[in-house]
Amino acid sequence: MEPINTLTATAISILVPYLAEVGKSFAKKAGEAAWAQCEAIYKAIRSKFQGRPAAEEVLADLEANPHDEDNQAAMRKELRKALENDKEFLDQLRQLISEAQQAGIVVTGSGAVATSGGTAAGAGGIAVHGDVKGGIHMGSSDKTRSDTSDNR
Repeated sequence: MEPINTLTATAISILVPYLAEVGKSFAKKAGEAAWAQCEAIYKAIRSKFQGRPAAEEVLADLEANPHDEDNQAAMRKELRKALENDKEFLDQLRQLISEAQQAGIVVTGSGAVATSGGTAAGAGGIAVHGDVKGGIHMGSSDKTRSDTSDNR
């Protein structure tokens, strides 16, 4: 079993793209099964936070601006408190995340989310689908790596 902090980070990583693209555009990108799992995670958290004004406010802030790092941090804190104080909710969220992963949701690195067949890159990462031709420049370095040989 993963620690609560890992579970919390995973849940937030799944929620952010879901909240950023609530609606059918996310369902098209992620697939219906992945959409349903993200929605189930969201509804479980929303239900748990219901009637707790501070938690409701944190969720509303995340809904309004899911990419804001402060909103994500506040959500992680509220979610961690809820998980630490309710073993049933902890078990429920673990199960929902497991089902989301089985549906093709993959959380990697700093929280990038990809669905089956998708490509994701976390903060500072690079995702490339297909072939890369020419030189590659990374960071502030003037170094370039060009490899034109077919024996990579």
